[in-house]
Amino acid sequence: MSYLFNETTQLGGTGGQFSGKNKGVLLTNTTGASIAADLYTYRANGTTGACRVQIPGSTTELFTVRVWGVSFGAGLTGAVLS
Repeated sequence: MSYLFNETTQLGGTGGQFSGKNKGVLLTNTTGASIAADLYTYRANGTTGACRVQIPGSTTELFTVRVWGVSFGAGLTGAVLS
């Protein structure tokens, strides 16, 4: 059996969390309200970009994309998958 992900690395606190190499990000909303998070990508030419995602209240979302950084406020917990 082949596993898609081998390890999660917890993102601590809030604000800019830069994660290095990974295969995705897991975000859990611990509140009843929707909360936004920014997923930052890094391109080989040195540019970065951000994609804002909404995490509905009391849910967990898995994004199977490589990210360079994650930024979010209070109420979300997260981990990167490697």
